[in-house]
Amino acid sequence: MTKHQKTALWAAALLGICISAAVYFLTDPGQHETLQWAQELRAEDIVSAELAVMPQAAEKQYRAFSAEEIPAVAALLNTSRGRHVSQPEALAGGAVTLYVTTADGVRHTVSNEGNAYLYIDGDAYKPGYSWLAAWPYTEGNQPLPEGFFDDPPEPEAAGTGVMAGDRFYTKKWSIRVLGGWEKLGYFGWEPSTDVGSFFGVGRYRDLDGTIASWKAIGETVEELDGYYRCVRVQADQDDHVESYLYPVPDSGDYYEVYFCWRNKARRESDAAQIALEQKQLKLMAESFQMTDEVNSLTVLPLTGYEAYDALLARIADARAFDERDTDAFSYELLGGSYQTVGWTLRDLDGDGTPELLCGGDWGDGYTPIFNLYKLENGEAVQLLYGWARNRYWLCPDGTIANIGSSGASETIYSYYRYADGKLKLLESVKYFWTEEDVSPWYYSDTSDEFWTEQPDGSWGRNPAFHRISERKAEQIQKKYEDSVTLDYAPFEGERGEL
Repeated sequence: MTKHQKTALWAAALLGICISAAVYFLTDPGQHETLQWAQELRAEDIVSAELAVMPQAAEKQYRAFSAEEIPAVAALLNTSRGRHVSQPEALAGGAVTLYVTTADGVRHTVSNEGNAYLYIDGDAYKPGYSWLAAWPYTEGNQPLPEGFFDDPPEPEAAGTGVMAGDRFYTKKWSIRVLGGWEKLGYFGWEPSTDVGSFFGVGRYRDLDGTIASWKAIGETVEELDGYYRCVRVQADQDDHVESYLYPVPDSGDYYEVYFCWRNKARRESDAAQIALEQKQLKLMAESFQMTDEVNSLTVLPLTGYEAYDALLARIADARAFDERDTDAFSYELLGGSYQTVGWTLRDLDGDGTPELLCGGDWGDGYTPIFNLYKLENGEAVQLLYGWARNRYWLCPDGTIANIGSSGASETIYSYYRYADGKLKLLESVKYFWTEEDVSPWYYSDTSDEFWTEQPDGSWGRNPAFHRISERKAEQIQKKYEDSVTLDYAPFEGERGEL
């Protein structure tokens, strides 16, 4: 062998060693944690499994797996294989990706990249074309959810609610919403499986009072790590309800994340899906977080009176973020499909300072009042609180009329005059049917309380009311049947979808 031949032989051997080393370092044969996780994953550890296929027709880009389908997802991942690749080749093809959320709250991603690589939580493997090509999941059964690939927004950008990934964000709070849960109404969701489940988020007043009232009726309230949990309706009843209460910092308020199953028979017939949703709901409820903006309030100069402006800001804020501040104002002001709500100023007693009226427009010129406020020592003081079945209206002569009904057999009509900072009763007519051939109508000009406590401690008819004829009752009502159409200005701020 010549000198040149020996040199060439050594060069070839060295090249082979370099190639082998390169292959070794680029495809590490050692067992990696991500691959081991996939191989050992159990179906019962999965809380949610989703599929995203890109590119694909819009209606076939996404799928949320049901309880019956999750074992097959786990079985596929258990067969994961391949040599780890530290520097995978960049591919321009499509990907089929499984998003698997486990009971510890971690959302894992397992992706088939162009039948060339298997990616598990960012680690790349080479399992071979035949294994990847045999994947059973190549298309979804619905469009990709809005915001599925989006990054979390800043609180101000979130406004009254956007989805980003598997989390729903508002300016004040956020919560995970796992695959298969569809938004309904405002801050509420239900599963596409239609097994009667539901969960929602709302803000309420008086956390201590709520807990005390639940305990007083025998409910068990658990104090956990920064929140409370209560099963308010037992599972053997028709509805199973659980509540998670999160105290709002520097406030007596709280957020309630609540969920329920509305139908016992359906719960029993879909036991596997309900068991999965129980795990999902627990994970979602425990994921609730508040932002630094949770107590923020934007006060706009709308009325020329600071106290009224602050109250209107609270109403607008509650409407935007579904905060059930129903002590400060009527829940009717939070909106509804049958009315347009708003506010107006009107000097009811002619003293030069207007009162604040909040109510709804029911159409045909009828604008009931639900709340009335006056200014007193710089504060907005509530004078009346109404709702759809206990509403007020303003008559042309300045009388404030009220109709309150608790059913077909009992209705009261009361009429007031506002003067000297008070609502003064003019007269009250009560309809209370008890028996045939006896007038069900009663009258009083001194009280609007038909039922009062009797000397023996029981409740009975107030002696201030005496029986009148139906004709007399109709004559009184007719005096106040006309109403002033109030021009309500809409509450400022975003309302979102209803």
